[in-house]
Amino acid sequence: MNIIKRSVRDYLRYWIVILLGLLGVSFLCASGYLALALVVPLPVAALIVGVVALLAAFIAHRVLIAPGRQAAEASEQPAPQEAVAQFARESAGRIPAEIERRPEAAMAVALGAGLLLGFSPRARSLLGSALKQGVQALADEAGKQR
Repeated sequence: MNIIKRSVRDYLRYWIVILLGLLGVSFLCASGYLALALVVPLPVAALIVGVVALLAAFIAHRVLIAPGRQAAEASEQPAPQEAVAQFARESAGRIPAEIERRPEAAMAVALGAGLLLGFSPRARSLLGSALKQGVQALADEAGKQR
């Protein structure tokens, strides 16, 4: 359960950093607009600030997000089925006990998972493929036991 607390804490830290960054960028844009308004007409100043902000967002996307996606897609390999089956065996009895012991943490995890799966098509497809692999591994294991 410690890993869940740590991941929720890290998630909140990232959002705080993002919100503070957005606040800083908004003040930077406002000050740039006010400075440009002294030199050029107001609509032109707004247009310049908007274009610069869009260019900065595009550059940040290309530098920070696009390489990570390409590397992740290139290195995706299916997990060994034995490891998946072993993880399922180990965690099958622990999960219900942890939910009963800490229902508030289970609700927070469920809310986070719902938000993530609601907003991210990639997360939905990743979960779907993981569930398919898990079901296949359990079916293979059940076939071995017969």
